[in-house]
Amino acid sequence: MTAFESLVQTDADFWGGLEPDVFVAPIGEAWSPSDNVRHLAKSTKAVANALKLPRIVPTLLYGRSSARSRSYAEVVFAYRAVLAGGATAGRFAPSGQPAFTDASVFQKDVVARWSATVMKLARVVEGDRVRPLQILDQAGEGQRGMNLGGGDEAHGGSPLDRR
Repeated sequence: MTAFESLVQTDADFWGGLEPDVFVAPIGEAWSPSDNVRHLAKSTKAVANALKLPRIVPTLLYGRSSARSRSYAEVVFAYRAVLAGGATAGRFAPSGQPAFTDASVFQKDVVARWSATVMKLARVVEGDRVRPLQILDQAGEGQRGMNLGGGDEAHGGSPLDRR
């Protein structure tokens, strides 16, 4: 079993293990579990599509980065700082929850769509399209490489650095 297949199984067990009424109910003022899964699917689909682009496209759009790759911890810290500043999911926010008559059928559909999206990403990554891009390389501290999150300071920096 690949890491992606394991992720799909773990997620299906977790999300599918919630009671359907809990899966669709907002958590206080925050999104419901189904909203979170639909957000993850939207953003993951965008990543998979971006990784299918010819390797030259990110360079043409963002330039080459002269900055070192950031560690996962650095990316998380920057992401949380942006969120604390009021950023939202924007176009990756889940659309309004569609009308459904059976929450368990809706839950199965959302989880199945998420699983399909993860496997689409797996096909792109396992197709060896990602290796030179050093995406979220936890062991890559101090390395230099293409930064899909933006360019160097001359190219406007990373979107996580912008406000």
